[in-house]
Amino acid sequence: MTDVDGSGAVGAGGAAGSAVRAVREIITAAVVHRDAARADSLIGEYLTAYGRGLIDAASTFIACHLTDATTPELAEDRFLYLLTRIGNLVDLAAEVTGVDPGEIVLEVAQGQAQLEDLDVDESVRQAYRAAQTCLVAHRFVRLGRPAWGIQQSLNQADMLVVNSALAGMLCVIAGAFPEETRATAFVVLLEEARHILSCQAKARDVTLECLIEQYFTALAVQEAHRPT
Repeated sequence: MTDVDGSGAVGAGGAAGSAVRAVREIITAAVVHRDAARADSLIGEYLTAYGRGLIDAASTFIACHLTDATTPELAEDRFLYLLTRIGNLVDLAAEVTGVDPGEIVLEVAQGQAQLEDLDVDESVRQAYRAAQTCLVAHRFVRLGRPAWGIQQSLNQADMLVVNSALAGMLCVIAGAFPEETRATAFVVLLEEARHILSCQAKARDVTLECLIEQYFTALAVQEAHRPT
């Protein structure tokens, strides 16, 4: 799968913040107002304006939900959720690019394997390697092979680190969709955001508008401080 950066890719600062605001506007149209025509129009407009940056902002929103403020007790649920969503995204990428899904998984796992130059504890290295192995193992499960049960060897604290690595992989896969298929990728991310927001609003007994305000205020701060 080719990673098309393109002139639409965003970095830190104003451009990234604008992409975050664009994602918020699209989600508000689709999830709060349920205006599919408006949402589709905005997707086309903002993909033209921000390119991969729009995909990055949407996938980062999902990754933040699955990793930020997650307690150890929820770690395994989020672990399984992430693997399933990554698997779905890999299948979609394979469908639109013609690349074997196994090759995509290996490419992403290998891309996350550069740990030797990072100044991190050995426990973190082990957790990241576990995430790489889990991603490959999940591919085999989708082919009908028995599960490896890797998560059973991880304690809850380590699984939080594994989840962070998996969230990063989700963002990499989403961002690597070729330019002509980014709209397809974004629609999948939008549906994921719809599910996340609807479930969380019900669980917290708050309105969608209030929840969107909370999430995107936090996400805008994160994007503004993302290193170039």
